[in-house]
Amino acid sequence: MSEIRAISDESLAQAVEIVRDGGLIVIPTDTVYGVACDPRNIEAIRKVFAAKQRPKYKSLQVLLPSIESMEKLHLDLPVPLNRLSAMFMPGAFSPIAV
Repeated sequence: MSEIRAISDESLAQAVEIVRDGGLIVIPTDTVYGVACDPRNIEAIRKVFAAKQRPKYKSLQVLLPSIESMEKLHLDLPVPLNRLSAMFMPGAFSPIAV
């Protein structure tokens, strides 16, 4: 099922249910659309890779409210990103490969 919904309390509640049930939602941002799922659900993550036709070797972004919340997902930032994140977060931070 796909459906375009205006942002409202009802559509946000529906989005939460879809994600909790292992589904995907598409979220508009200022520049692109993001495909979102529950990062703790491996089947949902597989759906994102399939929907985007993304190779498995290319990682996905995980947006979190804090560095501490990474522990719940058993994620670690490699050096030096762990030090940079401690200095600059919370706030917008995008590592750029040069």
